[in-house]
Amino acid sequence: MCHSGKCWMCFIRAIMILSVSFYSISVFSAPLNTKNIYNKFSELYQTGQSKALYSKALQFRDELEGEADFDYFFGVSAIDNDSISEGVFALERVLFSGEESQYFNQHLVRVELARGYFLLGDNNKSKAMFNEVLTYNPPQDVVDKVALYLKVIEERGKKYQPQLNGFIEQSFGYDDNVNALPGDDISLGTSGSLSAALFGESDFYSETKIGGSYTHPLNRKKTLFIDADYFNRTNDTVDEMDNHGFNLNIGANFEYDKTHFNVSYYHQDYNLDNESYRKMDGLLGEYKYSVSNRTLLTGNLSLMKYDYKDNALLDALEFIYRVGAMHQFDNKFQSIGYFQVYFGHTDADENDSIAKAITQRTITGVNIGTQMSVGDDITLGGSFYYQDSEYQGEHPWFSSFRRDYMSVLSVDMIWDLKEKWKVLGKISHIDNYSSLALYKYRKTYGQVGIRYEF
Repeated sequence: MCHSGKCWMCFIRAIMILSVSFYSISVFSAPLNTKNIYNKFSELYQTGQSKALYSKALQFRDELEGEADFDYFFGVSAIDNDSISEGVFALERVLFSGEESQYFNQHLVRVELARGYFLLGDNNKSKAMFNEVLTYNPPQDVVDKVALYLKVIEERGKKYQPQLNGFIEQSFGYDDNVNALPGDDISLGTSGSLSAALFGESDFYSETKIGGSYTHPLNRKKTLFIDADYFNRTNDTVDEMDNHGFNLNIGANFEYDKTHFNVSYYHQDYNLDNESYRKMDGLLGEYKYSVSNRTLLTGNLSLMKYDYKDNALLDALEFIYRVGAMHQFDNKFQSIGYFQVYFGHTDADENDSIAKAITQRTITGVNIGTQMSVGDDITLGGSFYYQDSEYQGEHPWFSSFRRDYMSVLSVDMIWDLKEKWKVLGKISHIDNYSSLALYKYRKTYGQVGIRYEF
């Protein structure tokens, strides 16, 4: 049996619960103002704020996914922010629906979808979609961009076929310290001083390079390769520094999703003043991990054996390990930045105090650089590296240990004249500061050349 006071309390409580429930439903079930949302999406899209657009679209994904306007904006921004598969799936829905709006048309959908297929590495779908775009007579700027994508797709296709490539390069330059020796008279302590004939000399020079490469894919993940080149440098007057030689690199590449690495055998035969001077033989390894479609982490390992014909004190086994990163920036120059830090050790073959003083050393260093495109035909690059070499034995002439600090600053240029012709330019400055005066030197050299590729 219900007492009248309690019944009224129950009734009032029920009314309050229903009121709160109704209020909650009315607030959270209110329809979204999609016009304002899509106008905001369009504003972000038009101003190139792809990251902000993607973040904003994710907030409304549950409510708006499946609507053509939403799928278009979400698809494009997802592709731009490395969620390529999600973006492609969204754009495929828009293409299948055949819908258009004030924000997009089907031609734009095809262009963005083709780009998504391209970034996924699906060459067949990407090529077919780009070619379909061209059948609708798009504006010239779209035609030009599509042509670039199709060219890259064609190069990708060649990647899985055996290829033989070659080049011939001829350069001319000037070196203000050809023999990399001190520029002034230096004291050797109690041993006296060096003859003036042993100081740095400047000279003009010409350099010829001829080389080629052969790649043989075993499948889409494994490729065998051979790289070889011959080089010859002739100085105008300092004949004793004329040199020529041969490089050979044989190995294999392996690609697995975001991981790429290669291993190879390397050989160099270096001749100085028309006589055999040094041979190098060793193993090389390289590792790359793709953090995103713009960023790579890198690692390099080299184990190299040096053999000098007339000076066994320089014979050594050298180990160097490098780690670094590379990033492509999102700007009009398509610039790339990279850095590496490295360390290593050179172990002299001879168990001799002199060999330890002039050959055996620990190595640490850093290498940073950048590359950018200026227009459609010119690529500029710059690099700087610094290396610290600490030798392990007391030098017999100076009665002290040698330590070298070398810095190298370089700027280079590549100008694509035609499809197979390139103009090359480079200028470099080397500063080797040493704790022992005999090994201090500076040099600057510059060269220009032309290269033909076939």
